[in-house]
This record gives sequence, structure tokens and C-alpha cells, in this order.
Amino acid sequence: MTNWLGEKECNFCHADLSDETLIDGRTCYGPWAVMCDLCHVVHGVGLGTGSGQRYEPQEVRISKGTALMPSAVTVRTIHTKVEG
Repeated sequence: MTNWLGEKECNFCHADLSDETLIDGRTCYGPWAVMCDLCHVVHGVGLGTGSGQRYEPQEVRISKGTALMPSAVTVRTIHTKVEG
């Protein structure tokens, strides 16, 4: 799995994708864009090598007392799910 470290806003409708599925993909216009699911249907060219990939939010639990966090917290990250 890969973490998405880029912007988390749809380049077309400007929806906040911090807690939503996002697609980093090629558009029918040529350039790549960050898109929500709906905008990907309208402007995207598919998923897979050379077309794009979908990143889905997942909760990661960090235990109390770890070196990273002094107390229990839930951190939301976005991971990819390769389709194809």
C-alpha cells in the first residue's frame, strides 16, 4: 500500500477529500488531476498503469506510549487499492 501525500482536494469540483476516496489520474484533457469519484467518471480515463490509481481512507491506530504518540490517537491516512 502507498500513502497519498499530495493535495486532498478535487481539482474539478474542489471537494475536500481528506476523509474520502480520491483518484490521482489522467484526464480526458491530457494532464493528470486529483479527482473525486464523480469527477473521475466525467473527466477521467480509467484506472491502472498509465491511467491512474484510487486512494481510499483507512484508520490507523497508534497505541498509547509509543515513541510516535504519547497517548492513543486515531490517524487517518489514505492508501491505494490497485485495480486491474
